[in-house]
Amino acid sequence: MAGAPNRPQNLRDAYSNAQPHVKAALDAILEEAHKQALEVLAGRRSAVEHPQLVVAWAMLNPGVAALETQLAHFGPNLRHVDRHGAIWGTGKYEQLDPGWSEALVEFIEYRDNKAAFRTTPVIIDVPDTTTLALAGDWGTGFWRVGTGAEGVAKHINANRPDYTVHLGDVYYAGKQAEEEEFVRLWPRGMRGSFTLNSNHEMYSGAHTFYDQALAPGGPFETQNRNSYFALRNRNWVLIGLDTAYYASPDKLYNEGAIDDAGQGAFLCRLGAEVAGRRVIILSHHEGFDLKGETLTPLWNQVTGALGRVPDYWYWGHAHNAVVYRAHDNDKGLCRCVGHGAIPYGPAADLAGAAHVDWSETKVAGDASLPERVLNGYARISLDGATLAEKLIGEDGSVRWSR
Repeated sequence: MAGAPNRPQNLRDAYSNAQPHVKAALDAILEEAHKQALEVLAGRRSAVEHPQLVVAWAMLNPGVAALETQLAHFGPNLRHVDRHGAIWGTGKYEQLDPGWSEALVEFIEYRDNKAAFRTTPVIIDVPDTTTLALAGDWGTGFWRVGTGAEGVAKHINANRPDYTVHLGDVYYAGKQAEEEEFVRLWPRGMRGSFTLNSNHEMYSGAHTFYDQALAPGGPFETQNRNSYFALRNRNWVLIGLDTAYYASPDKLYNEGAIDDAGQGAFLCRLGAEVAGRRVIILSHHEGFDLKGETLTPLWNQVTGALGRVPDYWYWGHAHNAVVYRAHDNDKGLCRCVGHGAIPYGPAADLAGAAHVDWSETKVAGDASLPERVLNGYARISLDGATLAEKLIGEDGSVRWSR
């Protein structure tokens, strides 16, 4: 990617100085990411497994053709929307944005230097009538005028929810300046705010997640510097999980996991204590694939520890808005709300998918990125035993409700 604007200059140095076991683990996965990217751009594959890695192989190997040369096939805009909705272009936060290599630089440095995991989660009693706003993958900052993230924050603030929850991902790699900006801009709830750990924050070892995002005096101080928590009332218990810390670094923290001793025991205890109440899980990583066809190992971990399928589960990670059909009769109502800020397009794989009730397809009217569809967030209203939910666009429109 020679000559690309804003190209980080230290990726090759970071890679050459990596510990042998780190470099050996990365070699195969970086080459595979490049190969999968070529397949996506040739129309032979829906999406890539590790989207934050696709630019790295060509950066590290001068003889490898840069992926953006393939964009000429898609017309004068030099962009392509894959079947999962990712926008392939070289603009900021598009798939071939050279800035994604920052995640790899941080990963190499902190692969074996994670922050200490904290195991004193708060359990907070909330009113029986409570409103929450959930925004996933929102940590881009207001990176240009009129971003989706700015619209999302504006409408969350206007709705004045009791609690706001960030479902994780501060870009590119949860570094100090990125976390500080995220904390400064986050729309606070009237009673409090919470944030979840994520794969991107793990690239910097979760150090700044704990030290900056969860710092006393900030919007997330209610968490007592822990990465998981619970809210409860007479009818509901909401459990926020850290599905990133124990995810495998060999898979770049992209496949969510929880630990048995801490969060597994927490789920088990809450499952016993709140028998008869309905359960909502909040996490960064997903319980099944984008189309809702294949359960992830995380699904089995969570439901096994909880002892049941949750009534609702909201996650981010995938940059899309998707409402899934119930997994188990009227339980297991899952929603992907990872569309808080990253630009994305309509996902062809979701159109008519058997397990999908709705996904976002409305064009955002973004003159700089005409392929982009609406960013947004979820608004949850608890009123006694009743839960009402709305997915709201960056323009304030109700895009889906139940």
